Amino acid sequence: AILGGVVALSLLFGAAGLYVALTGGRGILGPAQASAGGTPTAVAVLPFQTRGEEMTLYGEGMVDLLTTNLEGLGGLRTINAGSVVARWRTQVGETFTAELDEALRVAAGLDARYAIRGSAVAAGDRVRLVAEIFDLADRSRVGSVQVEGPGDGMLELVDALTVELARTFLGAREDAAARTAGVSTNSIEALEAYLRGEALYREARFGDAIEALDEALAADSSFALAYWRLSEAWGWVDPLSDESREASRKAVALASELPARQRLLVRADAALVESRNTYIEELRDYLRLHPEDPDAWNTLGEAEMHWPWMVMSPGAEYVEAFRRAVELVPTFGPYYTHLLGWALAEGEEARFRELVDAYASQGADSAFVEVIERTWDFVRGSPEQMRSAEAFFDRSDDPRLNFVSLILFQGDELAPRALAAAPYLQGGASGLPQTLNLLRMNTGRPPAEWDRESRDWAYARMAWGLLAEPEPGPVPGTLVDVLDGNPTVEEGVAASVLAARAGTDTVRTRALAALDAMDLEARDVPLGIFGGAATADEARRSAAAAAHLVAGRPDEAHALLEETLAQDAFDPLAVLLMGDTEAALGNPAEAIRYWETLLRTPFRPHVRLRTGRAYEELGRTEEALEAYRGLLTMWADADPSLPPVVEAREAVERLGG
Repeated sequence: AILGGVVALSLLFGAAGLYVALTGGRGILGPAQASAGGTPTAVAVLPFQTRGEEMTLYGEGMVDLLTTNLEGLGGLRTINAGSVVARWRTQVGETFTAELDEALRVAAGLDARYAIRGSAVAAGDRVRLVAEIFDLADRSRVGSVQVEGPGDGMLELVDALTVELARTFLGAREDAAARTAGVSTNSIEALEAYLRGEALYREARFGDAIEALDEALAADSSFALAYWRLSEAWGWVDPLSDESREASRKAVALASELPARQRLLVRADAALVESRNTYIEELRDYLRLHPEDPDAWNTLGEAEMHWPWMVMSPGAEYVEAFRRAVELVPTFGPYYTHLLGWALAEGEEARFRELVDAYASQGADSAFVEVIERTWDFVRGSPEQMRSAEAFFDRSDDPRLNFVSLILFQGDELAPRALAAAPYLQGGASGLPQTLNLLRMNTGRPPAEWDRESRDWAYARMAWGLLAEPEPGPVPGTLVDVLDGNPTVEEGVAASVLAARAGTDTVRTRALAALDAMDLEARDVPLGIFGGAATADEARRSAAAAAHLVAGRPDEAHALLEETLAQDAFDPLAVLLMGDTEAALGNPAEAIRYWETLLRTPFRPHVRLRTGRAYEELGRTEEALEAYRGLLTMWADADPSLPPVVEAREAVERLGG
């Protein structure tokens, strides 16, 4: 049975198959491990010491087996098994027992960089296999692995030893050690597919990574880390998809089997998928103790970028988190993406080019690098470059075109280009929800020019009313009419808030009744593209707060909104109204604190006008001017008689700008 296991496993893998399956063609050792002493990636598998008569065959048998299995693994080159055995017999003799220095001299004489030395011991009906990896440059031990089990299950034991050796070599990479620590599958097929998916994800080849991770889960449906990475990969292809949410939920369900670090990251990532701020403070506490963890920095950056109003993170604080992740692991592609988006949004061309070059130098997928470079041309290039980029976008079906979505609701001057990007973000492979009307609102185009069939119409109409209609008018008839049918959650929320501002109690009652009938859960029904909680309770509180503000009762509004903001998920609308409430209570600085967490949401023009007023009240003239000018930049092509434009223009003139 033992010899059968050797032969079977040798046939099972072949010379290079394990390399491709485990790494997707990428090297597994970092530059430091491949720079000195011997042929950089050459490995010699030395004869195993054996105990027990039935294990004698394994003295040389393990040399043959592991030499075959490790050939090509992450760029490793194994020294021919026959050459190793011949050299051993010449220098050591027929025995498989030798002092460590003598054994390592055999490997060094074959121009190897690494040596694997091990033992195979039988005790009764049990067998233990041990293997140690040595770096011949300094005779240091890279790692040691051990497996044990029944002697009649030798094939499974050698499978397990192969998996553990793979983990150890992968762990030698600075960008893989933390992520492989929680790999708990016992299926070599699942491990092969997972590591292939991990390599593809690292290269930002998200669609291919999804296929590989699906293979891993087909082999082992209890593989928690594979579900986690699958959810992350779907997050780049279709962030609000059922597939992303289902993978996230399964990862959480299995998280108890993971080490504490992975458990926290899985749960924090899942909370972000569900638009919740759960685990963020725990994540920040963890990073104070473990600032060396790139995945944790990346997760914090994702939270601060995508849900700034829920983690009270104004401005560009997220940039520091992503910067730390890239510094720690410069070979991991997804860490670069949001830094590139930030440089694009800020117009920092030198920094953008520097990041692109750094990313490309790490072996990034050239097709994605082209998407990134074309996006700069699309957003900030010359007219000719913009036309060329648009032609490229028109003929490309790469789902990573949604990289351009990183400019949505960003810099004031980017509003027109964000609107131009909308056709590339509607449905299709990008899977992004419809945002066209919100983008139109951000350029000051009135509701008469909007698409009534777009899902974001109601939310955008509500946002328009909160900015462009200082004197609340009646709720639009098209919004009222749908309340008796099957309204969306956005339509119910928009109707309730606009009716509250207008004092139309009958419409507000109907809208809230429609929301109550939906029995909503926040994680299932995001609003627009940013939503948080969409529960009837939150809508009721927001509508009531809006009514209290119109009626001059900010204290009552504040109490209601505090209740909402104490939850682990809430829509940015509640934060906008809380800022309005603080301003009404005479707390402009506190109002600014809330409003500025909304600068990367559809409420950006609202924030510009409101913070302009607040900064002016505080006597901070330059900041007030910047805010007012921001609104005028975004609405440069809007009707100059619109109230926000008139107010901002007069303020700039008044402040000497």
